[in-house]
Amino acid sequence: MIKQTRASRWLQVVETAHALLNLTLMSVAVYRAAGRAIPVHGQVLLIAAGCDPIKLMTESDPPIAGTDLAGKLNNIISQALALTPGEQFDAGLTNLIAAFKDVIPKLKGTAEDEVESANDLVEELERGFMLSLIMSMSAHDAVVRRVGEWEEQHGRFVQGYAHKDVGHYFSMHATNADEIRSQSEHDFPVESSFYSNKPGSGKIHMQHMILAINSGADIMVAGGGGASTTYYPEVQGIEYAQWFTYMHALWDEQFRPRLAEFHSRGKDAEDQVQKNDIKSEYFNDIRKIRTDFVHHQGIVEDAANLVFFDWQFEVGSRLEISMEQMIEAMDKFPREQLLEVPTPHKQKRRSLHGSFDVNLLDKYMKHVKASPTLGINQANDEMMRDWLIKKGLL
Repeated sequence: MIKQTRASRWLQVVETAHALLNLTLMSVAVYRAAGRAIPVHGQVLLIAAGCDPIKLMTESDPPIAGTDLAGKLNNIISQALALTPGEQFDAGLTNLIAAFKDVIPKLKGTAEDEVESANDLVEELERGFMLSLIMSMSAHDAVVRRVGEWEEQHGRFVQGYAHKDVGHYFSMHATNADEIRSQSEHDFPVESSFYSNKPGSGKIHMQHMILAINSGADIMVAGGGGASTTYYPEVQGIEYAQWFTYMHALWDEQFRPRLAEFHSRGKDAEDQVQKNDIKSEYFNDIRKIRTDFVHHQGIVEDAANLVFFDWQFEVGSRLEISMEQMIEAMDKFPREQLLEVPTPHKQKRRSLHGSFDVNLLDKYMKHVKASPTLGINQANDEMMRDWLIKKGLL
């Protein structure tokens, strides 16, 4: 999964604008040395190219109020809005570049956004959710276009309109250069493309791609009537399986811990919110579907027990997610539920992370097992207490 941060997105915009406007400042100096000035129309175009992305970022990712980074970003925004053509262009450009230099190191050093509200985290989660869902729902378009292109060329040959067939194997890079070089000058030319007549590493037969997007057909023959077939496209299953897997990871590995950390601010250890206290029926249903895709080869088991979605999958059936269900998942993103303050379960005990030297652990466990009165939890407490006392921490 991809780390979600506003800082990384701001960095892209600010660095690009800084490079463009810094070169503009150098251009201003060259023009001035020649006794000329950049025309007002040119200034307008340069301001638009450098500052419009900043204005768009202000709409899409406004600085999080109250954070250290917000002050520096707000300075950039105000300087970008103040940059106008005319007499103040040079001075405004210099001020904006100085603001860029002030904020870029801070952006580069921000691995995780500061947040001042649960809404900040939920907005970031929803952004990652929407982007991944849109990409998943549209990813098959490239395969459909590729198949359509090939079928058009191949169809011309099958129907007798072309003298030479297109290659039946597809690769992500041009594959038939050797075939072109080996042709006689009297042969029909082979178009240099992504298609080859020969199988090999990195190639796939076009029939596999055709079947991967096949959703069935309505078949009509004059005098013979009609028939229809319906199939669940393999490509659709692949894309949606990837999305449920990615979205579960984004929720479980990135945002549940961050929400737990946010809701634990200022609380004593036993009252702090743990990752498992952050619950969502919506994302739990996503987890069940992900489990069936990853661990049950796309056969319904856990997905038969969805709570949030009324999708009524049957145990043992193929897990076939429809486009309509993906749209429903998008429409029902549980923003309000995610903003609710979780109830922490008071914890008296917690597992210890990390590992131990195998020889030390072996001696430790032998001693614990040999003791008629010492249990593992008591032994762990004694070990931890002794270490803290030794370090002067208790």
